[in-house]
Amino acid sequence: MKNLKQTIFSLVFLFVISNIFSQIYDSSFHNKLIEKKYLRVVSLSPAITEIIFSLNANHLLFARTDFCDFPEETKNIPSCGGFDGKTLSLEKIISFSPDLVFVVRGMHDHLIKPLQKMKIAVYVSEVNTIENLFYEILSVGKLLGNDETAVNYCNDLKSRIRIVKDKISKITLNEKNINKPKIFWQVDYSPYITVGKNSFINEMIECVDAKNIFSDIKNAYPIVSEESIVVRNPDAIIIPNYEELKIVFPKSWNNINAVKNNKIIFIDASISTRSSGRFVECIEIMANQLYGIENK
Repeated sequence: MKNLKQTIFSLVFLFVISNIFSQIYDSSFHNKLIEKKYLRVVSLSPAITEIIFSLNANHLLFARTDFCDFPEETKNIPSCGGFDGKTLSLEKIISFSPDLVFVVRGMHDHLIKPLQKMKIAVYVSEVNTIENLFYEILSVGKLLGNDETAVNYCNDLKSRIRIVKDKISKITLNEKNINKPKIFWQVDYSPYITVGKNSFINEMIECVDAKNIFSDIKNAYPIVSEESIVVRNPDAIIIPNYEELKIVFPKSWNNINAVKNNKIIFIDASISTRSSGRFVECIEIMANQLYGIENK
Protein backbone atom coordinates (compact mmCIF):
# COMPACT_ATOMS: atom_id res chain seq x y z
CA MET A 1 0.00 0.00 0.00
CA LYS A 2 2.84 2.32 0.90
CA ASN A 3 4.56 1.67 -2.46
CA LEU A 4 1.29 2.34 -4.29
CA LYS A 5 0.92 5.70 -2.53
CA GLN A 6 4.51 6.63 -3.43
CA THR A 7 3.89 5.71 -7.07
CA ILE A 8 0.70 7.78 -7.22
CA PHE A 9 2.46 10.71 -5.56
CA SER A 10 5.35 10.52 -8.07
CA LEU A 11 2.97 10.49 -11.03
CA VAL A 12 1.00 13.45 -9.68
CA PHE A 13 4.24 15.31 -8.98
CA LEU A 14 5.49 14.75 -12.54
CA PHE A 15 2.16 15.86 -13.97
CA VAL A 16 2.21 19.07 -11.94
CA ILE A 17 5.82 19.81 -12.82
CA SER A 18 5.15 19.27 -16.53
CA ASN A 19 2.37 21.81 -16.38
CA ILE A 20 4.27 24.36 -14.30
CA PHE A 21 7.51 24.34 -16.28
CA SER A 22 7.82 24.83 -20.02
CA GLN A 23 10.23 22.98 -22.28
CA ILE A 24 13.98 23.48 -22.08
CA TYR A 25 16.15 22.79 -25.12
CA ASP A 26 19.80 22.52 -26.07
CA SER A 27 21.76 21.38 -29.13
CA SER A 28 20.89 17.71 -28.47
CA PHE A 29 17.45 18.43 -29.92
CA HIS A 30 18.85 18.64 -33.46
CA ASN A 31 17.81 15.04 -34.17
CA LYS A 32 14.61 14.84 -32.13
CA LEU A 33 11.01 15.47 -33.08
CA ILE A 34 9.69 18.79 -31.83
CA GLU A 35 5.98 19.25 -32.33
CA LYS A 36 5.82 22.97 -31.63
CA LYS A 37 7.27 25.69 -33.86
CA TYR A 38 7.94 28.92 -32.01
CA LEU A 39 6.70 32.24 -33.37
CA ARG A 40 7.93 34.93 -30.93
CA VAL A 41 11.54 34.58 -29.82
CA VAL A 42 13.97 36.66 -27.80
CA SER A 43 17.71 36.06 -28.22
CA LEU A 44 20.14 36.90 -25.43
CA SER A 45 23.02 35.43 -27.44
CA PRO A 46 24.80 37.44 -30.17
CA ALA A 47 25.81 34.15 -31.83
CA ILE A 48 22.26 32.77 -31.84
CA THR A 49 20.98 36.08 -33.22
CA GLU A 50 23.38 35.69 -36.14
CA ILE A 51 22.21 32.13 -36.69
CA ILE A 52 18.56 33.22 -36.71
CA PHE A 53 19.32 35.76 -39.44
CA SER A 54 21.38 33.21 -41.39
CA LEU A 55 18.36 30.88 -41.38
CA ASN A 56 16.07 33.67 -42.67
CA ALA A 57 14.01 33.43 -39.49
CA ASN A 58 14.55 37.01 -38.29
CA HIS A 59 10.82 37.73 -38.73
CA LEU A 60 10.38 35.59 -35.60
CA LEU A 61 12.91 37.61 -33.58
CA PHE A 62 11.17 40.20 -31.40
CA ALA A 63 14.06 41.27 -29.15
CA ARG A 64 17.84 40.91 -28.80
CA THR A 65 20.64 42.33 -26.62
CA ASP A 66 22.74 45.45 -27.12
CA PHE A 67 25.63 43.19 -28.15
CA CYS A 68 23.66 41.51 -30.94
CA ASP A 69 25.09 43.75 -33.67
CA PHE A 70 25.37 41.54 -36.75
CA PRO A 71 24.07 41.67 -39.39
CA GLU A 72 23.30 45.38 -39.79
CA GLU A 73 19.56 44.66 -39.88
CA THR A 74 19.80 43.55 -36.26
CA LYS A 75 19.62 47.22 -35.27
CA ASN A 76 15.99 47.23 -36.41
CA ILE A 77 15.12 44.72 -33.67
CA PRO A 78 14.31 46.19 -30.21
CA SER A 79 16.90 45.56 -27.49
CA CYS A 80 16.04 44.10 -24.09
CA GLY A 81 19.34 45.14 -22.49
CA GLY A 82 23.00 44.16 -22.26
CA PHE A 83 24.48 40.69 -22.72
CA ASP A 84 25.63 40.26 -19.11
CA GLY A 85 23.00 38.66 -16.90
CA LYS A 86 23.32 41.57 -14.45
CA THR A 87 22.16 44.07 -17.08
CA LEU A 88 19.08 42.10 -18.12
CA SER A 89 15.74 42.17 -16.34
CA LEU A 90 13.19 39.39 -16.48
CA GLU A 91 10.42 41.97 -16.71
CA LYS A 92 11.96 43.52 -19.83
CA ILE A 93 12.33 40.13 -21.51
CA ILE A 94 8.74 39.02 -20.87
CA SER A 95 7.42 42.40 -22.02
CA PHE A 96 8.03 41.13 -25.57
CA SER A 97 5.67 38.18 -24.94
CA PRO A 98 8.11 35.51 -26.17
CA ASP A 99 7.22 31.84 -26.44
CA LEU A 100 10.95 30.96 -26.67
CA VAL A 101 14.05 32.64 -25.21
CA PHE A 102 17.62 31.77 -26.24
CA VAL A 103 20.09 32.05 -23.34
CA VAL A 104 23.78 31.28 -22.82
CA ARG A 105 24.94 28.68 -20.29
CA GLY A 106 26.68 30.29 -17.33
CA MET A 107 25.73 33.84 -18.26
CA HIS A 108 21.95 33.51 -17.98
CA ASP A 109 21.41 30.47 -15.74
CA HIS A 110 19.45 32.55 -13.24
CA LEU A 111 16.80 33.31 -15.88
CA ILE A 112 16.01 29.72 -16.86
CA LYS A 113 13.65 28.62 -14.09
CA PRO A 114 11.75 31.94 -13.84
CA LEU A 115 11.10 31.83 -17.59
CA GLN A 116 9.98 28.20 -17.41
CA LYS A 117 7.60 28.98 -14.56
CA MET A 118 5.97 31.52 -16.87
CA LYS A 119 5.59 28.72 -19.44
CA ILE A 120 8.16 30.29 -21.75
CA ALA A 121 10.40 27.73 -23.47
CA VAL A 122 14.16 28.18 -23.06
CA TYR A 123 17.02 27.14 -25.31
CA VAL A 124 20.37 26.97 -23.49
CA SER A 125 23.35 27.60 -25.76
CA GLU A 126 26.68 25.99 -24.89
CA VAL A 127 29.10 25.48 -27.77
CA ASN A 128 32.49 23.88 -27.10
CA THR A 129 33.20 22.17 -30.42
CA ILE A 130 32.56 22.75 -34.11
CA GLU A 131 30.35 19.67 -34.25
CA ASN A 132 28.32 21.06 -31.36
CA LEU A 133 27.88 24.34 -33.24
CA PHE A 134 26.46 22.48 -36.23
CA TYR A 135 24.05 20.69 -33.89
CA GLU A 136 23.07 24.08 -32.48
CA ILE A 137 22.33 25.50 -35.93
CA LEU A 138 20.19 22.44 -36.73
CA SER A 139 18.38 22.75 -33.38
CA VAL A 140 17.59 26.43 -33.95
CA GLY A 141 16.32 25.59 -37.43
CA LYS A 142 14.08 22.85 -36.03
CA LEU A 143 12.64 25.08 -33.29
CA LEU A 144 11.87 27.86 -35.77
CA GLY A 145 10.51 25.62 -38.52
CA ASN A 146 13.49 26.13 -40.85
CA ASP A 147 14.93 22.61 -40.79
CA GLU A 148 15.89 22.43 -44.45
CA THR A 149 17.48 25.88 -44.45
CA ALA A 150 19.57 24.88 -41.42
CA VAL A 151 20.76 21.67 -43.09
CA ASN A 152 21.76 23.57 -46.25
CA TYR A 153 23.53 26.24 -44.21
CA CYS A 154 25.55 23.64 -42.30
CA ASN A 155 26.48 21.86 -45.53
CA ASP A 156 27.70 25.15 -47.01
CA LEU A 157 29.87 25.88 -43.96
CA LYS A 158 31.33 22.36 -44.01
CA SER A 159 32.10 22.72 -47.71
CA ARG A 160 34.02 25.96 -47.10
CA ILE A 161 36.07 24.27 -44.37
CA ARG A 162 36.89 21.36 -46.69
CA ILE A 163 38.06 23.78 -49.38
CA VAL A 164 40.42 25.49 -46.93
CA LYS A 165 41.80 22.16 -45.69
CA ASP A 166 42.33 20.91 -49.26
CA LYS A 167 44.26 24.07 -50.21
CA ILE A 168 46.46 23.83 -47.12
CA SER A 169 47.08 20.14 -47.79
CA LYS A 170 48.33 20.91 -51.30
CA ILE A 171 50.73 23.52 -49.93
CA THR A 172 52.13 21.23 -47.24
CA LEU A 173 52.56 18.38 -49.75
CA ASN A 174 54.44 20.60 -52.20
CA GLU A 175 56.64 22.09 -49.50
CA LYS A 176 57.73 18.98 -47.62
CA ASN A 177 59.94 20.86 -45.15
CA ILE A 178 57.13 23.11 -43.96
CA ASN A 179 56.31 22.83 -40.26
CA LYS A 180 52.95 23.46 -38.65
CA PRO A 181 52.84 27.12 -37.64
CA LYS A 182 52.74 27.53 -33.87
CA ILE A 183 50.00 29.89 -32.71
CA PHE A 184 49.54 31.96 -29.58
CA TRP A 185 45.93 33.15 -29.35
CA GLN A 186 45.82 36.14 -27.02
CA VAL A 187 42.42 36.49 -25.36
CA ASP A 188 43.67 39.10 -22.89
CA TYR A 189 47.01 40.47 -21.68
CA SER A 190 46.53 41.52 -18.06
CA PRO A 191 46.90 38.75 -17.09
CA TYR A 192 47.70 36.78 -20.23
CA ILE A 193 44.73 34.58 -21.09
CA THR A 194 44.82 32.18 -24.01
CA VAL A 195 42.91 29.16 -25.33
CA GLY A 196 43.47 25.59 -24.24
CA LYS A 197 42.63 22.17 -25.64
CA ASN A 198 38.94 22.15 -24.68
CA SER A 199 38.03 25.35 -26.48
CA PHE A 200 36.15 26.04 -29.67
CA ILE A 201 39.01 28.27 -30.85
CA ASN A 202 41.60 25.50 -30.45
CA GLU A 203 39.60 23.44 -32.92
CA MET A 204 39.54 26.35 -35.37
CA ILE A 205 43.34 26.54 -35.16
CA GLU A 206 43.55 22.81 -35.95
CA CYS A 207 41.36 23.38 -39.03
CA VAL A 208 44.20 25.38 -40.61
CA ASP A 209 46.76 22.68 -39.77
CA ALA A 210 48.38 24.90 -37.12
CA LYS A 211 49.45 24.16 -33.54
CA ASN A 212 48.07 26.01 -30.54
CA ILE A 213 51.13 26.38 -28.28
CA PHE A 214 48.94 25.82 -25.20
CA SER A 215 46.90 22.89 -26.52
CA ASP A 216 48.45 20.71 -23.80
CA ILE A 217 46.35 22.59 -21.22
CA LYS A 218 42.84 21.15 -20.94
CA ASN A 219 41.28 24.28 -19.47
CA ALA A 220 39.41 26.17 -22.22
CA TYR A 221 40.77 29.61 -21.27
CA PRO A 222 43.88 29.28 -19.08
CA ILE A 223 45.95 32.09 -17.57
CA VAL A 224 49.57 31.76 -18.71
CA SER A 225 52.80 33.54 -17.87
CA GLU A 226 54.77 35.89 -20.08
CA GLU A 227 57.78 33.60 -19.74
CA SER A 228 55.88 30.50 -20.90
CA ILE A 229 54.89 32.29 -24.10
CA VAL A 230 58.54 33.15 -24.78
CA VAL A 231 59.65 29.56 -24.16
CA ARG A 232 57.00 28.15 -26.51
CA ASN A 233 58.05 30.65 -29.20
CA PRO A 234 54.93 31.05 -31.41
CA ASP A 235 55.29 31.70 -35.14
CA ALA A 236 52.16 33.84 -35.13
CA ILE A 237 50.13 35.72 -32.53
CA ILE A 238 46.39 36.08 -33.12
CA ILE A 239 44.51 38.82 -31.30
CA PRO A 240 40.73 39.40 -31.41
CA ASN A 241 40.37 43.05 -32.39
CA TYR A 242 37.68 44.54 -30.16
CA GLU A 243 38.79 48.06 -31.02
CA GLU A 244 41.75 49.93 -32.46
CA LEU A 245 44.67 48.50 -30.53
CA LYS A 246 48.23 49.70 -30.20
CA ILE A 247 50.06 46.60 -29.08
CA VAL A 248 53.30 47.01 -27.18
CA PHE A 249 54.91 43.66 -26.45
CA PRO A 250 57.33 43.09 -23.57
CA LYS A 251 61.04 43.37 -24.46
CA SER A 252 61.42 39.71 -23.59
CA TRP A 253 59.28 38.93 -26.66
CA ASN A 254 61.69 40.49 -29.15
CA ASN A 255 63.18 37.10 -30.01
CA ILE A 256 59.83 35.35 -30.46
CA ASN A 257 59.41 34.32 -34.10
CA ALA A 258 56.02 36.00 -34.36
CA VAL A 259 57.39 39.35 -33.17
CA LYS A 260 60.63 39.15 -35.18
CA ASN A 261 58.70 38.37 -38.37
CA ASN A 262 55.84 40.77 -37.55
CA LYS A 263 53.31 37.93 -37.77
CA ILE A 264 50.68 39.55 -35.59
CA ILE A 265 47.20 38.77 -36.89
CA PHE A 266 44.22 40.87 -35.86
CA ILE A 267 40.78 39.38 -36.47
CA ASP A 268 37.46 41.09 -35.80
CA ALA A 269 36.37 39.86 -32.37
CA SER A 270 32.77 39.36 -33.47
CA ILE A 271 34.06 36.83 -36.02
CA SER A 272 36.75 35.15 -33.96
CA THR A 273 35.01 34.83 -30.59
CA ARG A 274 31.36 34.12 -31.44
CA SER A 275 30.20 30.56 -32.05
CA SER A 276 28.11 31.44 -35.09
CA GLY A 277 28.43 30.47 -38.74
CA ARG A 278 30.96 33.25 -39.21
CA PHE A 279 33.59 31.10 -37.48
CA VAL A 280 34.34 29.75 -40.97
CA GLU A 281 35.28 33.27 -42.03
CA CYS A 282 37.80 33.28 -39.17
CA ILE A 283 39.26 30.00 -40.46
CA GLU A 284 39.54 31.49 -43.96
CA ILE A 285 41.30 34.59 -42.59
CA MET A 286 43.80 32.45 -40.67
CA ALA A 287 44.48 30.37 -43.80
CA ASN A 288 45.13 33.54 -45.75
CA GLN A 289 47.43 35.07 -43.14
CA LEU A 290 49.38 31.88 -42.43
CA TYR A 291 49.63 30.37 -45.93
CA GLY A 292 48.63 33.15 -48.35
CA ILE A 293 45.54 31.22 -49.42
CA GLU A 294 42.96 33.32 -51.25
CA ASN A 295 39.37 32.53 -50.45
CA LYS A 296 36.89 33.26 -53.22
